[in-house]
Amino acid sequence: MESNIYDLTISELILKAGGGSGGSGGGSNVVPRVVLTNSLGVNELEENYNGSIAYTSTVVNIPSGYSVQASSHVISYPNGAPDTIGSTDTLTGASTTIILGAVGSTFVVTTTVTLSNGVDPDIVLNGSHTMTAVLPMYYGVKANSLTPDITGLSKQANTNLTFSMTNSIFGRIYIVMPVGTSPIVSVTESNGIIYPVSDFNIIVSGSFTYYILKWDTQLTGTNLKYFTINFS
Repeated sequence: MESNIYDLTISELILKAGGGSGGSGGGSNVVPRVVLTNSLGVNELEENYNGSIAYTSTVVNIPSGYSVQASSHVISYPNGAPDTIGSTDTLTGASTTIILGAVGSTFVVTTTVTLSNGVDPDIVLNGSHTMTAVLPMYYGVKANSLTPDITGLSKQANTNLTFSMTNSIFGRIYIVMPVGTSPIVSVTESNGIIYPVSDFNIIVSGSFTYYILKWDTQLTGTNLKYFTINFS
């Protein structure tokens, strides 16, 4: 009930602020909200992740006549980092450290902002972003070996299907996925080269499935080479 009353109040304020024709964002039924994003552009990271990330909070659909109340835009972190506080509709915090544990652990960042016009009741908006730990995948180049071993490989969340590499040693491209994930059908390189799964030796060892390119290769130059894993 309280939620319904709140939504009704917001709608009435938008109608009033927009003179019946709606505020910014188009249409009187467009409700203001705050959107929280991060510099990595992901919602999931590999288990036991420990790294830096920056969050940006953006207010959208601000009703006509309203603005962000001074020092009311706040991004808060669960790890004791100082809150980021500002007075603009877009607020980006300094990098903060995310430390995740086992699969399923989370890191929740919240944001709040108050919109005011000096006449009508304030509009208080809240948002959040949850980062969740998932099983990792591994990738890289290992020198002339078919040994199922993740030593020396880079890792990321197994739900992130694009990875990048630059100049490397001479050896075999490794892609290592958790057992139980969908079988890889092909891998597409940023220049358009497609490696069908038949180009890889497939080895299941422990809790991982290893896809090891059947020939040696070497990535040269300083530009990143992007690879996209295809499941269909």
